Amino acid sequence: MKIERKHKHSGTRHFPVFLVIIVFLISVSFQPPEESPADNTPPRLTGVSLNPKEGNEENPFEYSITYKDEDNELPTIHKIHIDDIAHEMKAKDEQDSNCVDGKEYSFVTKLEAGEHTYSFEFSDGKTAVNTSLLKGPVVKALEKPAEKKTNQKPAVDLYFPYLATEVSPPVNLVWNGWDRDGDELTYTLYIDTSRWFENPIIVPNLNSTSFSAQNLSRGKTYYWKVIPNDGKDNGTCDRIGYFFVKKEVIPNKPPVPKVEITPANPKKGQTITFDGRGSEDPDGRIVSYYWVFGDGAISREPFTTHIYTQGRRNFFVQLTVADNQGVANVWGGQIYVGGSIVSELEPRLINMLASAIGPCIGALLVATFGYIWITRRRRRFSKLEKRVIGFYKENRNNYEMLKDGLEDLKKLIKRRYAEGKIDRVQFDTLFDLINGYLKGRE
Repeated sequence: MKIERKHKHSGTRHFPVFLVIIVFLISVSFQPPEESPADNTPPRLTGVSLNPKEGNEENPFEYSITYKDEDNELPTIHKIHIDDIAHEMKAKDEQDSNCVDGKEYSFVTKLEAGEHTYSFEFSDGKTAVNTSLLKGPVVKALEKPAEKKTNQKPAVDLYFPYLATEVSPPVNLVWNGWDRDGDELTYTLYIDTSRWFENPIIVPNLNSTSFSAQNLSRGKTYYWKVIPNDGKDNGTCDRIGYFFVKKEVIPNKPPVPKVEITPANPKKGQTITFDGRGSEDPDGRIVSYYWVFGDGAISREPFTTHIYTQGRRNFFVQLTVADNQGVANVWGGQIYVGGSIVSELEPRLINMLASAIGPCIGALLVATFGYIWITRRRRRFSKLEKRVIGFYKENRNNYEMLKDGLEDLKKLIKRRYAEGKIDRVQFDTLFDLINGYLKGRE
């Protein structure tokens, strides 16, 4: 017996395969035909602009172009080439999707100095379009401002008087100023009695490096400084000078010597007083006295005495006085010293005169002249003395001899009166006495 196997699903085994084939055929039959490049409209580039066309390195330059596509397809490439360097351009309005009427793109940048070129490259994804190479912009180099130079501040140095103990007015202030930039300088001077310049004398806009300070108070210390200026900045004065203005110098008045000599008509061997105590100094005091008597003797006392051992001659007497400031003044005078003093001669001569012409006339002669006419050195007697002595020795009653002697005496009295040695009263008294004596003996 022949047994045949029959598949249980023989009627439905191949149904899925046929269904896939049918779907595929349908999809292929309904797929639209592929568009050929000949059917695509290339985009167009219009409205090329550059703003500005010239400028400098600091100016931004804007490149603009309008992209148009009749198929209303957005560009897939939107570039600008500046000096062969590509840059992406951006749509001015991102919301604008109408490429038929045109969509604007731009690019902004700064450029180096020089002449530049540029071109545009766009594509709608099917067709690429480019512009020709364009020139621009012309960029000028930026004129950089000159580098600001830092100003060097001026300086000053004080010269005189910097540390001066005493100066006499007017005070000439001298300094030295300099500026490393070579700028012309002016100076402002400050003078004050305070080292902190609390209330200074200010002298501005000085062009020289010296100034004569007038009318400064004497006996005060002044401080001074100088501030330089170069037209841009004030400089510095690192040091402060000072000086002391001397007190007013009043010229010293010299002392005035005053001398009194007693007696006025001294005689040889007589004690003479020299008094300088009346000397005075108008602006101080006298501190020293110095006498010179003309015969080699000196004294340092204001009041002193001296005896001349020589008579009948002139001596030059000098007194020098000095004050407490060392200024001296000199008095000088001539003194005449007569012959010997009668009272200091031999008593016999006095007795002789008293006996010969009477005590009255003898005493008057001694008081008036103070001497008898005798030179003791050689022991020579005058004519009158010889007559008087001869009368005393030989004949005390010889009237004629005495008369001749008294007549000689009268001549001597006249000569002394003419010389100013005796005054008129003495002259008349002596003559009256002698004449009366002679008349009484006749």
